[in-house]
Amino acid sequence: MLLGRDHELKELNDLYAQHDRGIILLSGPLYVGKTELMTWFLSGKQGEYFYAKSCTDTRQLKLFSKTLVGDEMTFQAWDEALGTLATYPATEKHVLVIDEFQNIQRSDNHFLDALKRTWEHKLQHCQWLILLVTSSEAFLEMEFYGSKRQYDKMLIKHIKLGEIGSFDMAAFFPLLDAEGWVKCYSLLGGNPWLLRRWKVHLDFEEQIRKVLLAKESGFHLWVDGYFNKELRETQV
Repeated sequence: MLLGRDHELKELNDLYAQHDRGIILLSGPLYVGKTELMTWFLSGKQGEYFYAKSCTDTRQLKLFSKTLVGDEMTFQAWDEALGTLATYPATEKHVLVIDEFQNIQRSDNHFLDALKRTWEHKLQHCQWLILLVTSSEAFLEMEFYGSKRQYDKMLIKHIKLGEIGSFDMAAFFPLLDAEGWVKCYSLLGGNPWLLRRWKVHLDFEEQIRKVLLAKESGFHLWVDGYFNKELRETQV
């Protein structure tokens, strides 16, 4: 069950129905449910999902090639890789999700230029809906919207995913009483990834001590992930 994202899922499906082609930007904090939303959106559609790791450009291209064409070949450049989308049947609508796409741009700062060229010159008659997904607000501000190359002009929509509301959060824990529900939301907010780590059989103090503040806990991983997404030099 997809909790608290009915509005965003409907918006994505409406855009899919209304547009034969387009690029959508989906942004939101780390662990807020973007990937799960993409999984639901892709269900029943002709589509490919690619998660961009933090790695070298050579490795990135190899992984992207495997997603699109398997072991058949490895693309040598992003113009070549993205240009392959033009070979898909033009009579069918396709979806490509590139999750954490800022990692590609950071390994090769020509990726967005290649996407822009391909979109304007090779895919103008193709039915592709491309979703660019990111957890890095700093990247969007400085390198996407802040670029003189006007990457944002490619977009038909920018959807910002926030935390789920308190009433949607309650659906995670239908057996919690009112006091437990308030304490849980006051501590974790509406972050689905953290909410799933809440242990209903523990009391409030044990939750904090044994689950949230323990080494390798939800909070520790969330903070580490946040700094890795927002800072280039994470040792600072």
